[in-house]
Amino acid sequence: MLSAIRERERIGRAAFLEKYGFGPSRWYQIVYRRKEYDSKAIAGAALAFQYGSTVDIHRGLHGGLSGVVAVLRRLGFTVVDLRERAGGSKLAAGTTSIGPAVVAAELLKGVEARLRHDSGGAAVHTIYAKGARVAEVWVGKRVVRLNLIRAPVAPPAGSPDLTGTSMRWPGQGTQVTSTNLAACRALLMHVIGDTQGQRTRTASSRVRSEGSDSRSATRRVARPFDPKRPPTSYRVVAGKPGVTPEEKAALHEKANVAHHRILVTLEGSLRQAGWRQIEEVERATDLRATTPSGTRVLFEAKSLSGKNQSKQVRAALAQLLEYRFLGGRAADKLCLATNGPIEESRTQFLRTLGIDVVWTSEDGIRAAARRPIVGALAKLQ
Repeated sequence: MLSAIRERERIGRAAFLEKYGFGPSRWYQIVYRRKEYDSKAIAGAALAFQYGSTVDIHRGLHGGLSGVVAVLRRLGFTVVDLRERAGGSKLAAGTTSIGPAVVAAELLKGVEARLRHDSGGAAVHTIYAKGARVAEVWVGKRVVRLNLIRAPVAPPAGSPDLTGTSMRWPGQGTQVTSTNLAACRALLMHVIGDTQGQRTRTASSRVRSEGSDSRSATRRVARPFDPKRPPTSYRVVAGKPGVTPEEKAALHEKANVAHHRILVTLEGSLRQAGWRQIEEVERATDLRATTPSGTRVLFEAKSLSGKNQSKQVRAALAQLLEYRFLGGRAADKLCLATNGPIEESRTQFLRTLGIDVVWTSEDGIRAAARRPIVGALAKLQ
């Protein structure tokens, strides 16, 4: 990033944009040492500096709040919205033409929020109060939705009449008004304040945490894995309030027959090899188990078919790291389990990140490497 900024300073804005094939940023600017730079162009140039001229810096690079802005802010850079500076976020009464970015900024202003999901075209920001999830703001290219995870207690007068637990602004913000946005913001702050004022947890929140790590803000229930129990019906659970898009995707995959078959085979091999505490975590970790020597391993199962190997490996990588960080322990080991071997280059890539790979066969489980990171995996073969 700093190399890109220095080059931008050296050759000038026009030459810089022309060199990397970007247009001027319409809304978001990076502020660095009191100077402003085009956010998407700087991010694209940074990719070129990091990965070389062979990488396509335009492919998959999305601008806006749900794209490079979120990444830049996570890296510690200050990114400003030019519309706010121009007063664009000060809504006049009645219908306005503001976009989702401004609406989301208004809802998230001054609250503890973390980016939980970013697919390039959409982002999900989770709002916390006293370590508990209370709401989520879903930001798309044309839609913003506020989901209340905690039901409001005695909501303030004039609160919006939500359908279920969400308020949606369709179109390009054309139906957003200062009145309903202010009312929605007031309801959100009411829920946050109500949560902060509670001194005891409700019975529904007294569930066992997936791990003992204090960073885990999301609490999910772990239970012994039962190979005879059919996969959870994701359509039923996904309809419950508070189920995030990532959790819905995890439930969807757990309902897949091939995916379940991997877990059944894996569980049988682990049990036969003397592993203990073989569990699954609701809406999260597919399987976790403890080796005979006491090392705990988190498993993510992925079924391979056709040309989905790249997508599945990437998804597994993100899920394993997230599950360990949010609900696991720092010492937990990670492993991807598939229904067939993956490319050697992908196996080596995962191993450099500390992730083992195993796959099912007619004989049970095979480790993708002769010397897996977790030595006990070699004994499953």
